[in-house]
Amino acid sequence: MPTITDPTKLDKEELLAEWAVREEELRLQFESLKTSQTQAQVLLQRYERIFAFCPLALMVMDNRAQVHEINNVARQLLGSALATRSNHMLNILSDSSRLAFNQALRSFMNEDAPKAQELPLDFRDIPNRFHAQLVALDTQIPPETFVVMLQEYRDDN
Repeated sequence: MPTITDPTKLDKEELLAEWAVREEELRLQFESLKTSQTQAQVLLQRYERIFAFCPLALMVMDNRAQVHEINNVARQLLGSALATRSNHMLNILSDSSRLAFNQALRSFMNEDAPKAQELPLDFRDIPNRFHAQLVALDTQIPPETFVVMLQEYRDDN
């Protein structure tokens, strides 16, 4: 089809043909968008299942220690402690662990810091001790969001 410089110079048939071309382009773009949206939903559901049923206790939190996501294992370990304390990690830690976690968090958020840090944690209402690892998994996760992995200390003696 020739390049059109002034659409006002087209006759009725040419305008209808141009309209049909644009309509078909929009239909194809819409179909592509629907397919992409379906694929994104499938990937999101897959991520949610993997995260929820991962055998490690995982929490996704922000740079203020606000917990945004928690998987099934972490929920079992921590019980309802997070829910009753505003989903804020610092509210459920013992005093000594709160200070250590806050310092680790500040250090972790520093641009030059390694993107994995480890520290022991004690929680207020939970008798078990935990080992926590703060991890920025990759560049896809915003720098202000990271993952905390928890493991219970095991006394093998």
